[in-house]
Amino acid sequence: MTDPVPPAAQPVTKPAVDPAALPPLPVRPRSERVPGANLVRWVSFGCVAVLLVLVVLLMVGVNLTKRTMWMGFARAQQRVVEQLPRDLPSGERLRTERNLQRLRARAETAADPIPLIGGFLSQVSAALDDDRLSAEEVGELNRFVEEILDAGGGEAP
Repeated sequence: MTDPVPPAAQPVTKPAVDPAALPPLPVRPRSERVPGANLVRWVSFGCVAVLLVLVVLLMVGVNLTKRTMWMGFARAQQRVVEQLPRDLPSGERLRTERNLQRLRARAETAADPIPLIGGFLSQVSAALDDDRLSAEEVGELNRFVEEILDAGGGEAP
């Protein structure tokens, strides 16, 4: 005797449906389109596009601001080294160059280098207002940089 085939293993057959025997679908009248109905959708798309453009512009602006800040910082350091007095003792010259290197390293590792760089730029601007540095101005600049570096926080005092 053969075992009966379990119901799960039997092939599935579709019932035969006669489309003519089905009831007709109700016909609903199409509502009249309101002029400008799609305008809201296009305005929404436009607003999203404008917001995306603004976000991209903001990101580009932040990047350019950071680049400009770092270029100004490098240029100020370069101007200080170029304007060091010829009669400055070599020990003071080395101290200045070492302090500038340490300040650059601190600014690169600081979480927010803007106060540090801003303080340095204002100090350099005041010292170079006559386009030359004196030995006293170099000493003041070195003391300022060393105070910033000794403070450890990276903020101008």
